[in-house]
Amino acid sequence: MLIFTRYLYIKDEVELSLLVSIFKKNYEQSIFWANELYYSGFEKELQSLLIKYYFDFFFIENSQYLDDIYVMPFYQIVDLLINLSFCLNVFYIKNNCNYNFEHVTEENQFELFNAALKEKSIEFLYKYLMEYCDELCLPFILNTICKHFNKNLEKKRIVSSLQYLKNRYAYFLFSLSFYQETKERKTISTRTIELDWEETIEPWKRLKDHCIYKIDEWNSIKMFGKLEREKDEYTDLDLIYREKWLYYASFSPLWEKRIKLYNGFINHEKKEVNFLEEEEEEDFYNIFDLEPDEQSLLTREKSIGLILIKIDLKIS
Repeated sequence: MLIFTRYLYIKDEVELSLLVSIFKKNYEQSIFWANELYYSGFEKELQSLLIKYYFDFFFIENSQYLDDIYVMPFYQIVDLLINLSFCLNVFYIKNNCNYNFEHVTEENQFELFNAALKEKSIEFLYKYLMEYCDELCLPFILNTICKHFNKNLEKKRIVSSLQYLKNRYAYFLFSLSFYQETKERKTISTRTIELDWEETIEPWKRLKDHCIYKIDEWNSIKMFGKLEREKDEYTDLDLIYREKWLYYASFSPLWEKRIKLYNGFINHEKKEVNFLEEEEEEDFYNIFDLEPDEQSLLTREKSIGLILIKIDLKIS
């Protein structure tokens, strides 16, 4: 579903812009996109997203920060990830693994799995754990992995990760991390950020003043997944942005709270927000009408600028 955030960016594109900004090691942009999610009401989702990015792109070579990641505020996770080396191996394997399993049977699968651990056959490990291995065998597989790497003490950390990862994926990631030598820990930043809020300016000025960065500024988010804007129902995105913005913003907790405060309700049939009383509707728009239909082309393009190429790849 297409969801507009606090300043009418598209939520899934904000998430990917955050990832790309981290890769680019641009702290200001990374915090901007993280703030956009946080202050749109997606606080818990942002925390989980950053932890997921850590596992997908940083964990294998930086597993020493795992316990810290769970308890850090979002802005310190962003700061940490920017200062770590990232690894695209897992992303590549997810999208390019074509290992042939014709020779694998129920009788020889565990022998082949042990051989793959010894030979560091990453494609076999991924395909076996993610697709072939029976769910009932996974506890045995976990024990096999820990025994092979002499990491029995790591079981607790692996189990803890299952609140964020599927068990199969967790076993794969930890297996890859066990091949790496543990690096020396860097000093973790204790940087804080100032509270970011908007109530001091007129609502119609907020998009112009606060949409500082353009979505997909580096033309990179197309690499990481199919976007909501690509669905047939969103072909006229500019029209949606100008005329149906509040309906799609209502799916952000921040906008939902604002609408309910003035006794508004969602009309899904007409894709609009209605109010019980005309006076309450007027009060709402006096305070919160961002007037996207009156914004300059430059401002509109920052939120819904065209994504150049559409490629469907998996990141989870």
